Parts: sequence; C-alpha cells; structure tokens
Amino acid sequence: MSYSTESQFDKQGKYFWWLVNEAEWSAGQVEMLMLKKFSKSHWNILSVKERSQMINILKVYAEKNNNEKAKKYRRLIMSIWSNHGYNKDELHDYMTAWGFGDSLRALALPKLLEVHKYVKIICSEE
Repeated sequence: MSYSTESQFDKQGKYFWWLVNEAEWSAGQVEMLMLKKFSKSHWNILSVKERSQMINILKVYAEKNNNEKAKKYRRLIMSIWSNHGYNKDELHDYMTAWGFGDSLRALALPKLLEVHKYVKIICSEE
C-alpha cells in the first residue's frame, strides 16, 4: 500500500512525532494544538516557522515528561534498594563502581533505567 506524498513525513516531521511520543501526547492533542495556534490540522501544511515553533513546544513537554519519569525511577530505585536492607551510601558506592557517578539526581532517564536494571539484579540475588 502506497501513501500519498502529502501524508508522509520528512526527517523534521519524524523528529516531531518522536517528540510527541516522548511527551506522551495523543494525535488528537497535537491536532488541537495546531488548530489553536495556527488554524491548521496537519504537520505537512505548517510553514517552516510554524514547524519550528511546534518542535520547540513539544521539546518542552517531552523534557517535562522525561523529568517526571526520572523522578519516579529515582523513587523506585531507592525503594527497592532500601527495602532490601541497603542504605543510600552503599547504592552510591555501587553506582560509582558501575560508572554512573555517585548521584541519582545527576542521571538522566536512560542512565536511571540502567541503574534500575542493576539494582533489580542485585536485590533479586539475595
């Protein structure tokens, strides 16, 4: 099945929809924002300037969403760790040995996911 060129996205459009996923927005939310801001309902009919504005808006929401996820993972990691009888200093020692530094707060979401994986392994091997 072949789609018309009007319905396909360029690199910038694919990046925009990746940001939409990172922000955990629905297509309906995106359409409402486009309609409200530009009176247009599809990415491909936005001007270059409008596209740039939409990307900048979604970057903020994606970052906010990732920061919220990171907070949840920090709490989850500490919960698992402390529920298995370890203290935060021991976690920081392990994190340093694993190459993550000694602060959960300094880690972005991808690194927190890795630390979470290691913590689950250590705590399941008791």
